[in-house]
Amino acid sequence: AVSETFGEHDSMLKFLKEKKGDFDLHFMANGPRGLGAANGNDFLEVMKDLETDAAFLAGLEATVQAISSSATTSDEVKKLRAKLVVDLLMDLINLRRYWNELQKDRWMKDDLDVSSFFDPVM
Repeated sequence: AVSETFGEHDSMLKFLKEKKGDFDLHFMANGPRGLGAANGNDFLEVMKDLETDAAFLAGLEATVQAISSSATTSDEVKKLRAKLVVDLLMDLINLRRYWNELQKDRWMKDDLDVSSFFDPVM
């Protein structure tokens, strides 16, 4: 029973490490995102980056939720470990979502600018 518990523990830790690695690769590989003028980005480029980030986070969340629902076992220790791993990853996902929302707020003035939809008055 002890070896089974450690085996499950190792698989959950491997999952955590793998998903954290995916997260780091996506967000850290290209440097800070959503900062705009400081990085030479324009509004549309930043919004595309934030959309890509949102899609990545949704996919990661779906994977984490799938692991959560598939971790059905009668062993309470395994259930607890699975819940802790899922909770850690969901905290990471939600924190990044909040960070992205803050980055969007920096671009609110540009987002509300509708002048490009109207012909200039001559």
